[in-house]
Amino acid sequence: MSSKSTDEVLTKPTSVEEGSNALEFTVSDITVCGKYVCYLTLVYFILVLIQVSNILFMTFADRKPTVKDVCEKHYPDYLLSKRCNITNCWVTTNETGNVICSTSTYDFIPIRYDFDVPTKFVKLGTTMQNVGLMIGAILAGNAADIFGRKKVLLTFTVCLIVCLIATPLAPSFVVFTVLRFFDMLFTGGKHCACIPYFMENLPDKHRMWIATIINYSPNFIVLAGIAYLCKQWKVLSWTIAGIAILPLIMIP
Repeated sequence: MSSKSTDEVLTKPTSVEEGSNALEFTVSDITVCGKYVCYLTLVYFILVLIQVSNILFMTFADRKPTVKDVCEKHYPDYLLSKRCNITNCWVTTNETGNVICSTSTYDFIPIRYDFDVPTKFVKLGTTMQNVGLMIGAILAGNAADIFGRKKVLLTFTVCLIVCLIATPLAPSFVVFTVLRFFDMLFTGGKHCACIPYFMENLPDKHRMWIATIINYSPNFIVLAGIAYLCKQWKVLSWTIAGIAILPLIMIP
């Protein structure tokens, strides 16, 4: 056999190599940006919303309320009869006792109306919550490698829902902080398993722009609207728990 024919034999791809190349091309193109990917993106958006809601929860729960007291301006002569509760103030006449002025006092009821604690303790509690976020990410990362990402994601989501429901029922600020610690622990763990689970199910060429759009920024706006409608930190916690139920039903 001549050297030329030998070179042709050595350089000619075998049928196995051709099959391997064909298979690689098919696998890389098997997922496209269709209805299923749009569905996965919606589920991922909800999970990111839950993450943002828990991380920024104390921003709303401990905010200073905006006071709008118009009675003092319009009825200064009747201020001695002004009465208030945590949500409203009203002014009555001395003769008949009829309400002549009523005003919405607080736009959002924070935790300070349920727990009489100094600001430094609230800040310390918020710090402990963030520590729980980091611990949850560490625990979930290792657990996901052992048990699988989907199992860890579902387990941490269920535990998060339970803690979010229990948090508004806390009888003291200490119990509230402990429950919020576990809220953030399961939040960090859930999101640590969530990101790789969904990114691996998205087409390679669409992962970057989907991850860029579905991030914290648009969810800040959504969370602000939810908090505006809730009006109370307790209702906000229960609302987040209700939203967290959706991924349990929707995760494929």
